Amino acid sequence: FLKRNAYLIKNFAERQPFAKTDQIVWTHQLKKGTVPLRNGYHRQVVVSCFSPEDGKRSVVKTARAISDQLTTGSVASPSDITAELVDQRLQDQFHHIPDPELAVYFGSVCSTYGMLPWQIRLTEFLPLGARMQDVKPSHFVSCLYRFAKCEQRFGK
Repeated sequence: FLKRNAYLIKNFAERQPFAKTDQIVWTHQLKKGTVPLRNGYHRQVVVSCFSPEDGKRSVVKTARAISDQLTTGSVASPSDITAELVDQRLQDQFHHIPDPELAVYFGSVCSTYGMLPWQIRLTEFLPLGARMQDVKPSHFVSCLYRFAKCEQRFGK
């Protein structure tokens, strides 16, 4: 739902009265390697809308590309294909998007939804609504406001 309607959410967010120093950056606007490494310091929020299909397609696309490179000789041998190589190719494909700080979910089940534990160790999970059909762009923006009030406390 969110991925298909990301443009509606973006249009709604752009009409909201934000301070001039506030900025929402949508990852499809960014060029390769330009995603900021940290959110919050410059009052900037990076928004990415993903679905489970993104991950599956990306892995298949990456595997095919590496297979083609193995055939053409760009990758010397199957032993050169490592987890680090695949991870680097996937990161290149997604423009080095940082680990998520916020994940929104529908319904009453909060799950990691296939995200890796080390990627979500600091992620705040917030419910968006009971049913996808009832969610409006204003609900998503409200979720962003709730997240803006969250504090991470490290230490004792």
